[in-house]
Amino acid sequence: MQGFFCTLYDNCFHILGNAGLSMQQDFYTIATLADQLLSSSFNNLNNIPDYRLRPMLRVFVKPLVLSCPPEYYETLVCPILGPLITYLHLRLSQKWQIINQRSMLSDEDTADENPESQEMLEEQLIRLLTREVMDLISVCCVSKKNADHTTTSADGEDEEMMSTDVAQPTSAEITELGKCLMKQEDVCVALLITAFTSLSWKDTLSCQRTTTHICWPLLKQVIAGSLLNDAVTWFFTSVLKGLQMHGQHDGCMAALVHLAFHIYETLRSRYPELKAVMEQIPDIQKESLEQFDTKLLNPALQKIADK
Repeated sequence: MQGFFCTLYDNCFHILGNAGLSMQQDFYTIATLADQLLSSSFNNLNNIPDYRLRPMLRVFVKPLVLSCPPEYYETLVCPILGPLITYLHLRLSQKWQIINQRSMLSDEDTADENPESQEMLEEQLIRLLTREVMDLISVCCVSKKNADHTTTSADGEDEEMMSTDVAQPTSAEITELGKCLMKQEDVCVALLITAFTSLSWKDTLSCQRTTTHICWPLLKQVIAGSLLNDAVTWFFTSVLKGLQMHGQHDGCMAALVHLAFHIYETLRSRYPELKAVMEQIPDIQKESLEQFDTKLLNPALQKIADK
């Protein structure tokens, strides 16, 4: 009986995920479709275990969003993705906090060298769910060359296969859907917080992908406005926390350093608080920082030095 309901549950998501692609206008013009989906398909997500939430995102949410015509972005996609991304961020943050606390306790208790298999399984499931969530954000918001959104490589043991050749964050551009999502304040906040918080979660592969393809294109959409000083400081600090967590991995470190430099270079003139954040880094060479900061704020001095 339990297997029957699980299969029925999965089939319903497959049908909904393919309905938009197959029916197009007939599906997306259904009155109050967003409200109906929110009150049914996205209801009681707390009761869905991690291993079932992941295929839901893959077979239902992603096709639903990617098949949606642009004229329905504001009436369908934004009302759905805003609450969904907010919920996923809270859920993942709580899970990663537990995992990090568990790791700290295991580091202190060196006698226990064989962690429970159940805990290892839970951690791997959270990793896979994290990658699925970040992949959903990526396919919705970011357009990059040679991108294939039909599959995701969240299944394999990718961490050992990460490349040290880091793509420049500026090579990724925001999609039309991404622009629409970033115009909605609640969705914009949810996307930015999820992307930058994930940099310090204990998944190096997800961190590298997010750093390379997601963080800067999203941030670039809001830096032209009047960001609060605390917000800019938080973005920059989140990247530094990512370095603290993943700095031992060459590819991830290179991506994070490039992102941190890009943020500092772009926003330092408007937000002097960024320098104060840098000064708080232990063992930083303040003379070198001062020289770099001076050249950054006075490009003429850099040209003279180059001559």
